[in-house]
Amino acid sequence: MNAAAAGPSIAPEEIVSAFDIPGSCVSIVPFGKGHINDTYLSSWRSAAPGGADARGGDRCYIHQRINDKVFRRPDQVMENIARVTAHLARALRREGADDIERRTLAVVPARSGESWHRDRRGGWWRTYLFIGGTRAEDRVESSGQARLLGAAIGQVVTPMLTETMPISQAQLYYGVAAAAAALLFVLFAREKPVTPPDASAEGERALMLAGLKRALSLKSFRRYLLMAFIGLGIFNGVTTWIEGIVRPRGFDSMQAGVAVAAMLVAGIVGAVAIPALSDRRGRRKPYIILGLLGGIPGIVGLALAPSYPLLIASSAVLGFFLVSVNPIGTQYASETALPTPEGTSNGLISLAGQLSVILVYAMEPLKRVTGSYVAPLLCFAAMLGASAALAATLVETPSGNR
Repeated sequence: MNAAAAGPSIAPEEIVSAFDIPGSCVSIVPFGKGHINDTYLSSWRSAAPGGADARGGDRCYIHQRINDKVFRRPDQVMENIARVTAHLARALRREGADDIERRTLAVVPARSGESWHRDRRGGWWRTYLFIGGTRAEDRVESSGQARLLGAAIGQVVTPMLTETMPISQAQLYYGVAAAAAALLFVLFAREKPVTPPDASAEGERALMLAGLKRALSLKSFRRYLLMAFIGLGIFNGVTTWIEGIVRPRGFDSMQAGVAVAAMLVAGIVGAVAIPALSDRRGRRKPYIILGLLGGIPGIVGLALAPSYPLLIASSAVLGFFLVSVNPIGTQYASETALPTPEGTSNGLISLAGQLSVILVYAMEPLKRVTGSYVAPLLCFAAMLGASAALAATLVETPSGNR
């Protein structure tokens, strides 16, 4: 935190006085170790009754200078935060919740009435009621924290990317980043950590590595990975492009949303019904083929349906059949790869799904050349047909063929 971030001619006291805080300020100090925003903590003494804060004074407040190099429209950021936090506070009050000020952020408005203040040097500031008795982690201590940090970074970075590029291009960047992270892990992860595992853990690691090699050595497993790459790529493509797909036929964004909802609901039904048939019959391969072929009319209908009811029906057909392939195929892959641990085979399928954004991005040039998504969708239909033909060459698993 840079205490001079507000500029040498603007004292922190001038910043905090711009916000509608009752009482008198008794102290203001730099706070935290943030890398994006500059932060101060102020304590205020008020004659009004209120809970005393452990830091002294009746109330404490957090004041942050918003980094407008990262957040290009701080005013819109704060309008959204104020709207969301006010909604959460109202919902908590309706539920009769206690200690609401500790359950959601409380935005303190500026004296101008806005949820932000802009100083005379152009800096953007915001103020929250300080929530005491909490802590911020300065470094990652566990894999769980790392996952949460990654999710938080994604929530910040994704809107910034989508403001400056198509969603498909942002997805490609994420796919490349995931592949790069996997490569870095392979290059730098230690085979023998400083604290060696016990005998059982070492055996489990050896089984995982041997299972990984075995799974990738099997033709049927590799072929299903290709099918997963195509199927998940088609699903990602349709859900990403849906407004562009239907808009030329006069359908609006709400109708596009209903089409996606129909696809998802039908997909849930298909993911329950068809795998149940597969389990009952003890077969995987015919139902993988059925799901791939069944998705073709749906995707052709999405590309060409002239009426709204036909568009919804096509979306439902595509979702019902295409989504059903994933649970059946995942079970097929784990059965085929035995004795590979199921987590290893499922992880490879998940990786194929992450990389499938490349397929979405690869279709963009075709869309630009033809001026619509009809040609990419028909290419997707052809890929489903080719995948069904490839599925016909799969070897039925001993576990499934019972």
